[in-house]
Amino acid sequence: MNKNEWEIAHELIDKAAMLKFSDRYHIVDSHPIASGPYGADNRRIPLFPAIALPVVKKSAFECPDEHLNVLRELLPRVTEILTIGWRGNEEHFLALLRNELGQPPRMMIVANNEDGANQIGSELMRMGIGCNFVAAKGGFTDTIRSGEIYDFLSAE
Repeated sequence: MNKNEWEIAHELIDKAAMLKFSDRYHIVDSHPIASGPYGADNRRIPLFPAIALPVVKKSAFECPDEHLNVLRELLPRVTEILTIGWRGNEEHFLALLRNELGQPPRMMIVANNEDGANQIGSELMRMGIGCNFVAAKGGFTDTIRSGEIYDFLSAE
């Protein structure tokens, strides 16, 4: 059986309902995605994009356990959090932050505008994440141009 990547992709699409997926990740830059030679037999394996939609309630993270283990190990040492375009409403992740952060970190929140940043910051405070925050006055580009992010990150 010597099929090209496109033939395999179409076959897998046809059999999508029967496929079983693992939680292993590979980084690739080919299209359609398929790994390079894999294993002792140089066999190529089909890969699927890892797409995680931001939802308020989910029961698990969409990333490898090794990454979560490192995150849990490092969270107690976090002293600053810079959020850019994050609404801060994923309950599972917020619970992780609330349970694993050490001292409440300084936070800067960048949203579309200052009102949006204040709304997100207030919600994070209500959820027990951090003890204060700086709301960026504008969106990401404005915050970079004005030096607000630099000022936040360089403050002690």
